[in-house]
Order: sequence, then structure tokens, then C-alpha cells
Amino acid sequence: MHQRVGLLAGQHKATLSVVPPTFETDHFFERLHRHIYDAVLRGRAVGKSMNPVTVRSFMVPEIAAEKVGDMTVSQHLARLVSDAVSIQGVPDFADAITGYFHRREAMSIGDDAHLAGVKAEDELEFIDRIKECRDKLTAIVSAIESRNDPQDSFADMVDDMLDRTNDAVRGATPVGIDPGIPEITTLTGPWQKKQLIIIGGGVKQGKSALAMQCMFNIAEKAPVGLNSGEICRMHHHAREGSAHWNKLHPPAARIHKR
Repeated sequence: MHQRVGLLAGQHKATLSVVPPTFETDHFFERLHRHIYDAVLRGRAVGKSMNPVTVRSFMVPEIAAEKVGDMTVSQHLARLVSDAVSIQGVPDFADAITGYFHRREAMSIGDDAHLAGVKAEDELEFIDRIKECRDKLTAIVSAIESRNDPQDSFADMVDDMLDRTNDAVRGATPVGIDPGIPEITTLTGPWQKKQLIIIGGGVKQGKSALAMQCMFNIAEKAPVGLNSGEICRMHHHAREGSAHWNKLHPPAARIHKR
């Protein structure tokens, strides 16, 4: 554990860049190690070069004044850094720390489930407590699955891009999903797995309408999910239902029928 913390709180500027994005300060078991890592993050955020002395200066005074056995915090930090072996092991060490964190969380949820069975005064309270435990366990499973998802390396991405370029030179049919709008396809090409398409524009310029149009076009060929941080589901249904009705029954046609 000392080597892992030493690596994550080390002096190399590149160290933090290889820490998995899912890694968090709370994943450390020891309170002192959580404060050390937090101090490193805050120091790096303002462009400081971190070493045992500067790390200590970014720690909470009460924590920085504590003793670790017969060592000061600065001495303890120096020992952690000296124990660090190689920056190449940082992702694996961080992953191991996160794995132990998830196990501790699971054991804590087990205690909560036990208390639910012992302390719940009625069935409704028992159900509520058990649901909370279930949601926490689901979050752990999702976090573990996302950690274990295979990640494409830079070399893999380069190979994939070269393959697509070669296909284009040979005149092969592009692989991907057509958003159904020729102007968009001209700009982006067929949409690929794991690709992020960002639509920018001013207020009320049709960003959502364009995204929804692409979504409906793609839905004819592949499963599609919609998540909005602004509009509720019923509002989406009403707006898009109205848009499709107007498309199928233009106002001029309705007036003519009358």
C-alpha cells in the first residue's frame, strides 16, 4: 500500500495523467492517505511542483501536524516517495485500491441490510432500507463493470483510423450509422461506436430539433436512447408527436380538407 500511495503522490508530473479517471480520493482506506492525495490534486491544480514539503503545505494543518508512528508527516511522505517503484504501475495500483474500496463498501452495505432486518419498525420502512442497499450495490456493480470494460489504446485507434482511410481510398462503403441528414453526414461521415458528436449553436437555433431528427432517423436502423437534462419525457413526447403530425398532415392539407 505504501508503494501505491507513494506513486500516486509522487513527484513526477506525468503520474496524475495516468491515474484512471474513475479514481477518487475516498478510495484510499487510510485517512492520512486521502489527505495526501487531496493535497497533491490541489497543488497540481495551481501548477505547483509537488514534493514531501510542498504536499504537506497543502494539507489541513491539523493533519499535517500529526505523527505517523515516530515520523512527522513530511518524513512519512519522503518514505512513500522513496518506496515508489515505477510510474508504469500507477493504473494497476489505482485499480487495486479502487477494488478494495468497493469491497469495503459492499461489506458496509451488508451491515446496513442487517440493520434493516433488525431495526425496521414496519414493512414499509424495511422495504425502503432494502431498496437503498440494492441501489448502492447496483452502483458498485456498475462501477466495477465500467472499470473492467476494455479500453482502446492509442495504437488501436491509429490502426482503426488507417483502416478507415484505406477503405475510403479503395472506394469501400463507409462503416457506421448514417444520421440521415446528408449535410451532417458530409461533415462527420457515418457515426462510429464510442464517437461523441457535439452540436453547438445559439439559443432557439434548432440544436435539439436537429438532434431529435438524427435520433429518429437512426432509430429506424438501430436502438437509440434519449437523455435530456432540460426537458421531461412527456414534454419530449408531446413536442415530437406534434412535429411528426405536422409533417404527415401539413396545415395546407388540413385546410384543403375542411
